[in-house]
Amino acid sequence: MITSLLIILTAACSAQTPAGGAWTLEGAVREALAASPEVTAAAKRCEEAGLEEPALLAELDPTFETAYRHARARAPRAAPAFEGSSAKRDTWEAGFSQKTLLGTQARLLMRSDRWMNPTPFRQLDPTVDSRLSVEISQPLLRYFAGRPDIARRKRARAAVAAADQVWRQAKEETAARAARAYLEWRHALDLVGIHAAGTADARALLAKYKEKRRYGLAEESDLLQAGASLESQELQLSVARSRVESARHALLAALFKKEAHLPEPAGGAIAGPSASDSVSDEEAVARRPELEAAAQRKERAEWDLRVAKLDTLPEFSLDASYAFAGLDGSYGRSLSDMGSLDHAVATIGA
Repeated sequence: MITSLLIILTAACSAQTPAGGAWTLEGAVREALAASPEVTAAAKRCEEAGLEEPALLAELDPTFETAYRHARARAPRAAPAFEGSSAKRDTWEAGFSQKTLLGTQARLLMRSDRWMNPTPFRQLDPTVDSRLSVEISQPLLRYFAGRPDIARRKRARAAVAAADQVWRQAKEETAARAARAYLEWRHALDLVGIHAAGTADARALLAKYKEKRRYGLAEESDLLQAGASLESQELQLSVARSRVESARHALLAALFKKEAHLPEPAGGAIAGPSASDSVSDEEAVARRPELEAAAQRKERAEWDLRVAKLDTLPEFSLDASYAFAGLDGSYGRSLSDMGSLDHAVATIGA
């Protein structure tokens, strides 16, 4: 089966397209590949699988973040003379965030908090706290113990390879069906020609024996035998024509066409595979796309298992930040105080 498939596909690729627009084996195979919904669907699935790794890498693109929060509190207080009867807070944030393959999360953040809490004991009301900070967070266990980023990317590549082999399998199966249907249709047409010639010869022989019979040069048995031969040839011709019709419908199905007129096939012998195109059975088995696709699916499942194991590791990361702060009663004076770079704030933790 494998060797015959390779021979058919090689013959299709090596077939010459003759002048005059005759229909060749190669043309039939190409037409089937272009119209096959299975090939188109497999190509789309391959294209979709190819987007998984770029999607993973797109998560590493820098992002711009902005936020605004407003809070107002009028809840009853135990000591309103000291705590104030109400409080209002406005928070503005803007910054950039960047993630690396090692899981490092880096942020450059500008933040301003405006706090209003009228009370006789607050010397600065409203209060504006502005900070420009650099924050870094580095996961330790998940990324340094097993690199889940590598596992996810290799899983995506295995999925692409598997989808590509499924696409190749769909193309080979479609090409094989089209080539087989084309060859059967052409063989049926050749048989019609053969039986038509045989019928013509049998009819000529019967006429010859009838002529001889008029002059007594042929026996009655010869005449009967020639008549039986003609009937047999006509019966075989009818069977051959019905096989042509059956082969035509099979070819239309292989080409994904509805009822249509098929052009005349190209004449001459179809070029077979050359000696350099022949492969051993072991090599042919190794090239089978369904086996390669199964191997790639197995590899993807192994990477899935590794990603799942790495995701069960506890969250443990090292966090650090360095900021310049400013404090005053308005946004402008707070930013000016921050710009003096006199109030640095450093934090580190895990």
